[in-house]
Amino acid sequence: MTYDHVKRFINKYGLLTEGSNHAGDNYLEWSAAIREALRLIDSKQREHAIAIFNANHKVARFTHRIRWCSVTTKGKLEIVPVDLLSALMLQLEAAITQGTKFRRCKHCGTWFAYGPGTPHSVRKEFCAPRCRVAEMRQRQAAGEGASDCNEMHQLE
Repeated sequence: MTYDHVKRFINKYGLLTEGSNHAGDNYLEWSAAIREALRLIDSKQREHAIAIFNANHKVARFTHRIRWCSVTTKGKLEIVPVDLLSALMLQLEAAITQGTKFRRCKHCGTWFAYGPGTPHSVRKEFCAPRCRVAEMRQRQAAGEGASDCNEMHQLE
């Protein structure tokens, strides 16, 4: 990503916030810092990733709310980012403190969190059951392999 890419994005979509005081010129610098922190996490150098987070955390802005959970019958505090950069910093915090990772759904391409700190295992490939089912139906329609049940009957 280059400076021109960032400027074009900001000119087209804005800073994705209401009333942000972040200058568009700084987004490229911040995104590079976030990428470096993620590289350090993957390299098992969390302490260096924490240093990068702490050096940049003041740019993030959040609000909060309490969401009621009818299952646990308790309220849960949620931290809500107010702009794109703050959302990225919140995801970086989850990656550092909980080991959360992110990947694209194999079917629709939507990003989703998986691994520690999420309800999704590291094996999860789809963002939702509907995408898993849709992908399976596409494979079946294309004739890319029989269902497990059919394969078992053929082996007998």
